[in-house]
Amino acid sequence: GCRLFYFTGGEPFVYQDFPEILSHVQKQDPEAHAVVLTNGLLLKKHLAELQHLDRKRLHLQVSLDGLRETHDKLRGSGSFDILRENIAAAVRERFALTVSVAVNQANADQLPDITREAAMMGASGIHFMFHFIRGKGSKSQFVDPGKLLPPILEAAVVCREFDLRIDNIEGLKSQLFTLPGTRHDLSNMGWESMAVGPDSKIYPSPALIGIDELVCGDLKNGLKQVFTQSSVLEQIRNSSLTDEENWDQHSFHLLTGGGDPDHSWVSGRNFVGHDPYLPLYEQLMLALIVNQAKSYPDQGLFRLRMGDVRHDCPGDEGNEVLLTHCNCVISLSGADGHSSVREFYGAAARTANKDIQNPQAPAGALDNFIPESTKQRSYGCGSPVKDAGPTTGETVIDLGSGSGVECFLAAKEVGPTGKVIGVDMTDDMLALAETSKREVANELGFDAVEFRKGFLEDIPVDDESADVVISNCVINLSPDKRTTYLEILRVLKPGGRMIVADIVTDVPVNAAIGHSSRWRGECLGGAMQQNDLVQMLEDCGFIGLRLHKRYPYREVLGNKFFSLTYEAVKPDTFKEEKRTRAAYRGPHPALL
Repeated sequence: GCRLFYFTGGEPFVYQDFPEILSHVQKQDPEAHAVVLTNGLLLKKHLAELQHLDRKRLHLQVSLDGLRETHDKLRGSGSFDILRENIAAAVRERFALTVSVAVNQANADQLPDITREAAMMGASGIHFMFHFIRGKGSKSQFVDPGKLLPPILEAAVVCREFDLRIDNIEGLKSQLFTLPGTRHDLSNMGWESMAVGPDSKIYPSPALIGIDELVCGDLKNGLKQVFTQSSVLEQIRNSSLTDEENWDQHSFHLLTGGGDPDHSWVSGRNFVGHDPYLPLYEQLMLALIVNQAKSYPDQGLFRLRMGDVRHDCPGDEGNEVLLTHCNCVISLSGADGHSSVREFYGAAARTANKDIQNPQAPAGALDNFIPESTKQRSYGCGSPVKDAGPTTGETVIDLGSGSGVECFLAAKEVGPTGKVIGVDMTDDMLALAETSKREVANELGFDAVEFRKGFLEDIPVDDESADVVISNCVINLSPDKRTTYLEILRVLKPGGRMIVADIVTDVPVNAAIGHSSRWRGECLGGAMQQNDLVQMLEDCGFIGLRLHKRYPYREVLGNKFFSLTYEAVKPDTFKEEKRTRAAYRGPHPALL
């Protein structure tokens, strides 16, 4: 069942037939990926052979030990320039690569400049490998984790400048910006990964290769037997951050996962409780919270609450307890908050998915001008066009326009003098909508619809250009709903209205649902509690909140979900000055 294969040190490309090994890996399964940790000095030599591989499933992690003087001191005179030439050649051939930095006393202060250098070289990301005191890693090279926070934060600023990602930061984001109630408990070693050493012995992770007491078995016995019968792996699986004395006095433990078991073992000969970098993870998480909160306006009761932003990467099966990944290798989760949703709805555009078809879709004469194949791929939980009541000449924006059905219904209402803009991030959906658009225009006798590719968190529409914004069961999919609502506020004209049909709950979503790619795609995993939704709309600056309708939608794993159609208005400054405000005492939900 393994689909991810890491080739680590020594240098894999010294083996002449190594590209053939990579090809063999990719041929095993369409989802098989190969990751190569390399010094990069032999990339040019093997580029011709690598051309035959699937680039999307080949990931190069290239070591850069500092700026020119520092790198050459560690790797040999002239090695920095040779590395730069090899990276440039790989980038020209469109091979994606990340830069890995083994952080030590010699380069810690250089991290921001190393990050800038990596960006200039064409790297797509950077990974900081924190120092182990074993093997060639001496105690004198170790950096006090407290001194690493400033250069890492400076490096993060550089990354934002160059649209680069620090893998370590992205990993912490996925642990931090997730559902309330999520628990992280140590890493995935022994559960989802093992390492095979050059001695044909099997170890828990690459960082622990060569430690005799951690040998899990021999390759000649087969991976399956070792994985299922190793007493060392059993010990790891029975370990928990709760084994640490006074663990519950650490407020961040269930977010950090208790630290990295590799570092813990090397530092204290125990998988739990001895990771020297744990305070650094906590400080980085605090910085991430502050930076995220700063991205929102200082208004309302809340700027940011856990669960508002989702950077986690859902799995095939949702779990309440999640695992981190070891620091010595890069993560390939791609946890940008959009990837799993994009894949889900890309498939739903190619083949109709009956599980998410809209039970409230209009029928009969109301939509007989729309192609049947388009209606079959119209997914939602309501009909916001009907409740929005767009009128002739108005401009309507549909967020998450999908196959285009809501856009076509709105076009019929606004007429040839109006305008409808559909925004979607999925290429397959946009292609389907564009194909249907021509047929709809012929039926209506005019074309008032335009489709644009974009995200809800960055709507590709000018400020104050829309009379109406609609969305049908899509905002629940947004990884940053607060930004989405602020974007809607931006594109609406003063006095403009937002009408949304979406899924809500009365109690927090079970983490097993929230962390499932299936339930996230089916609009349940990202559903908000209704009272939190109301508070967020008020915090963002909407007024005139009105709940049009609510009805039971689905029940999964004991969680009841409801379809809610609601409306809110962007304040009109001129009218606000003439309005008299009144305060009503009593429970706020009752007033609604």
